[in-house]
Amino acid sequence: MDTLAQETEDSKFVPENGMRIPLDFSLHDADVAATRDGMLAFSEANDDASFNGAQYWFYTWIGDTNKVTAIENNNVNGLPDTYVLNQNYPNPFNPSTTIEYYLPKAAQVDLTIYNVLGQQVTTLVNTKQTAGEQKVVFDASKLSSGVYFYKLQANDFVQVKKMLLMK
Repeated sequence: MDTLAQETEDSKFVPENGMRIPLDFSLHDADVAATRDGMLAFSEANDDASFNGAQYWFYTWIGDTNKVTAIENNNVNGLPDTYVLNQNYPNPFNPSTTIEYYLPKAAQVDLTIYNVLGQQVTTLVNTKQTAGEQKVVFDASKLSSGVYFYKLQANDFVQVKKMLLMK
């Protein structure tokens, strides 16, 4: 983009302070298994349901870069400041899916799967885990197609998300 801007100065877009710019693009993290695609989206209204909430964004920039004198990163350990439960991927899935979550500190973790009737199907995790990123693969090969829920409990954090098994 810089090369293009240098060759044709009139192609360079300079946003004004406070301007919102909608962007929508996809990326692939090139993991070895090539099982996960990522999506990053920005919206004019800032009301989208972002994959990772603002509590997981370590650097957020709003304002005029010409007036910057210093940038400070208060998140020295590189961990989220709060608990984060991500949407499982892939979703819908068959027969397995990955559930990813982040712990800001070590915690007793309970990750449980429920069916649409609220009945417990299985417990994937019931142990103390260290701070950081955690990933669990849920194998649903013995279950029927349908909607399932996964609930993460860690210390006083509780969150539930929905997933769809399609055979």
